[in-house]
Amino acid sequence: MYRKTVLDIENKITNGNPTAYQPNNYLVCVGYAEVTDKVENPKVVWFNHDELKITPSKESFKQLQEELDRTDLLIAHNIKYDLTWLYECGFSYEGDLYDTMTGEYLLSRGAKIA
Repeated sequence: MYRKTVLDIENKITNGNPTAYQPNNYLVCVGYAEVTDKVENPKVVWFNHDELKITPSKESFKQLQEELDRTDLLIAHNIKYDLTWLYECGFSYEGDLYDTMTGEYLLSRGAKIA
């Protein structure tokens, strides 16, 4: 079966620089869910959160990597940004990709929709 997963990352940025390469930036959490006829069983994996006093754990890394390993098609809005963060944080993914931002651009024929 071809497994599709929708994913969204949340990160903390400093100095107005949103890249994963800024040393003081860090991954806060990753939300994901399997997509069948609908999005099912959404989950959030926490990595860092200042207010909740959450720090990265081997278990959170393992949980997300196992999901990526089971995934054949990864779906995200601006997927190049999310993948850059995942790769920089040590995750791996080699399956197919679908970027909803590119899809939106193509469907709107490049017109800005407010």
